[in-house]
Amino acid sequence: MADARVNGDPRTPPLHRPAPEAQTPAWQLSDHEGHLRRELDEHRAVQQAFVEAANAELPKLEHWLALGRAQGVSAEQLAVAEEKIRRLKAQRELTLKRLEGAKP
Repeated sequence: MADARVNGDPRTPPLHRPAPEAQTPAWQLSDHEGHLRRELDEHRAVQQAFVEAANAELPKLEHWLALGRAQGVSAEQLAVAEEKIRRLKAQRELTLKRLEGAKP
């Protein structure tokens, strides 16, 4: 145990440091409209990432829901899972509509 405190635990996954955010070019800082466009582009990228993540996760969640039904999970727990899936789908659709409406 003392060795783990000094040298770390080999079972611990490595730390993942996010890539540094790109610096705003000086010309955009002095150009108010350019800066706003950059912020809007970054916001769109975050929204698009949400849609892609939801598209990847929804099939998994629906599979787990089906497994829960097959394994006799309580109706109350199934209802909670169904509501979460429904809300995730609704938010994905709302985000897609906003992305479509915000295209330049």
